[in-house]
Amino acid sequence: MIVQARMGRTLGLILGWLGLLQYVSWSSKVVFARWSAPAFVAICVVAVAALASSVHSARVIGRLRGASEPEAPPARPWLGACDLGLLLWGLGYLLAALDNPDAGGRLLEMDAFGSFYSPSIALEWLSMAALAYGML
Repeated sequence: MIVQARMGRTLGLILGWLGLLQYVSWSSKVVFARWSAPAFVAICVVAVAALASSVHSARVIGRLRGASEPEAPPARPWLGACDLGLLLWGLGYLLAALDNPDAGGRLLEMDAFGSFYSPSIALEWLSMAALAYGML
């Protein structure tokens, strides 16, 4: 049920969003005296993606709970691997942002896998491996 509901994707996006919230813009703080406009747009985009994924997961869980006989999961192991990759990436991103709030702004520089915090480095490497497996 967890794989069918894409919970890894949902949790990974939520963790990534929480990591983005840790960032404090250093040059322009026009939004809530904390973020620049591009940082706020990135936060909003990830929040909308996490919300859409949450709604999708809730609908799938509701459909599976309401079914008298749950349907057999389709043979798509790559979905589970991609979701695991997103979950590991989100956790690594959040840990890096908690260690150094400037790391929460890495996405603004298109740096998704460039952490300097050791636990985050390990999680991001595992994330890349899971995403690569899922894309085979």
